[in-house]
Amino acid sequence: MSKKNYSDLLANLGKLVNIPELSPDEAGYCCLMFDEITINIEYNEHSDSLYLYSHISDIPEDNREKLYQALLEGNYFFRETQGATLSIDLPQNRIVLLYQIPLCAIEENMFENIIENFVNITDFWQKKTGEIAIKSGEIKSENFTPESGFIKA
Repeated sequence: MSKKNYSDLLANLGKLVNIPELSPDEAGYCCLMFDEITINIEYNEHSDSLYLYSHISDIPEDNREKLYQALLEGNYFFRETQGATLSIDLPQNRIVLLYQIPLCAIEENMFENIIENFVNITDFWQKKTGEIAIKSGEIKSENFTPESGFIKA
């Protein structure tokens, strides 16, 4: 497989989501937004793999134990991640969901389902981390928008 195959997968996805010219940039990166959920897609030429990743939420200042416990439980045998991995990006102070898949394992008709599942899991974890923050008193419920997973200023 190759970067061309990746470009073809994106072009076909673009037809389905009404973005006729959908393609990666020169570095193999593409960013999509579905109902306020941002999905980043990158092609890694060395491993001939795709990386999908999304920002779930910022790491709270306090009461991290319950959040970290939920992330670890969700990662356990991919129970609540459908094969993706929840991670912490300390330099950016955020929780990230990451999914890697070899390009050769993706058939044309699978790519749409992979993206849809990743969007759904991102949505699930954005809501779940927001609910944990609300229950722990980190934020007030009126300052959280579950559809985006971000705190309103």
